[in-house]
Amino acid sequence: MIRQALPDDYAAIGELLETAFPSPQEAALVCALRHDGDLVLELVSVVESVVGYVAFSRMSMKPTDLRITALAPLAAAEGYRRRGHGTALVTTGLEMLVEGGEDLVLVLGDPDYYARFGFSARAAQELRTPYSGPSLQARALTRRARQIAGTVHYAPAFAALS
Repeated sequence: MIRQALPDDYAAIGELLETAFPSPQEAALVCALRHDGDLVLELVSVVESVVGYVAFSRMSMKPTDLRITALAPLAAAEGYRRRGHGTALVTTGLEMLVEGGEDLVLVLGDPDYYARFGFSARAAQELRTPYSGPSLQARALTRRARQIAGTVHYAPAFAALS
C-alpha cells in the first residue's frame, strides 16, 4: 500500500533511511526538510510496517514561478528491494505532483533506473545545480516546464550533504 507519510511514520522512516544508506545523512536531510517546511510530498510503502519511502522537496528558480521539486531520497528496506516498492512510490508521487500542479521534477541518480519514469539527463541539460552532470535528470510535468533553463536551487537542508 502506498500512502502519504504520517507523523506516526517518522521514526520508522528515519530507521529505514539510516539502514538503506551508508550514512545517516539522508535521514538527517529528511528531518531538516520536514522541520523547514520544504517537503512537498512524502510517501511510504507499507507492508505491515514502513518498507519504502520517497520524498519530494521544494526547489526554486528565479525569476520563474514554475513549481519545481527534487525527488530525494528514495529507499526500500533490504528485504523489499527489487519488488516494485520504489517504482510504485515514484509513480504515485509523480501522479500526485501532476494533480497538485507541480511543473518540473529533478532527480540525481542512476539514469537507467529513472528513465522508466520519464526522467532524462537531456531534459536537465540547461539547468544548473550543485549536482549538475550526467546523473542529474529532469522530467517536465507541464508543457511550460519543457524549455526551462537556468540555475535551480535546492532547499537549504541539502547544503549539509557532503
